[in-house]
Amino acid sequence: IYAIIQKKIPMIHKENDNRKMVFFQMIFQTFLQYMFSYIGAANISGTNSSIFSATNTFFMVLLAHFVYADDKLNKKKVLACSLGFIGVLFATLGKGTIGFSLTGEGMIMLSTLMGCFGTIFSKKTAKTDGAITVTGYSLGVGGFALIVVGWTLGARLTFDSMGDVLILAYLMFISAVGFTVWTLLNQYNKVGKLSIFCCIVPISGTLLSGILLHENVF
Repeated sequence: IYAIIQKKIPMIHKENDNRKMVFFQMIFQTFLQYMFSYIGAANISGTNSSIFSATNTFFMVLLAHFVYADDKLNKKKVLACSLGFIGVLFATLGKGTIGFSLTGEGMIMLSTLMGCFGTIFSKKTAKTDGAITVTGYSLGVGGFALIVVGWTLGARLTFDSMGDVLILAYLMFISAVGFTVWTLLNQYNKVGKLSIFCCIVPISGTLLSGILLHENVF
């Protein structure tokens, strides 16, 4: 769509190692993040998946401290992250009915960590090549790599109904729009400050899991 609007194929510039940065973004933010995310989502409930996705906030605040000189940790951030992480543990392990598994919760946490690394790379390249171009190449190339690996390992995509097609289209739309908006926001804001809004994920995820998946969110 962007190529049609611009009447030319958007390209990643060679300057400042942008192509290398987009390649790393593709590896972390698309290939590894989606691989770990869907493995984890297949093994735990949508509610727990969204709650553990909130660990993205803590990882980003910590990474920003070591990467950006103007985004350092302070007492308020440490306290907020500590309380938030305790909240994640309380929500999932509080009653002792939900355990921690590497293929479930562990995969979701790995997914969020990979996404954080991808955010670091995208912040640099989006300033010169634009959020849409950077996101397009990251999702396009990374998605193709996932298809090749999945197909090689014997996976096949089948549709039993039109509903399946619509769900896949919905996931594609959410990924394209979500990552583009995230990259655009990341371009103009501090990573540590922006990541705090990821705390909305467990709230909305829990509500949607109850409404759409009929999970017991209480």
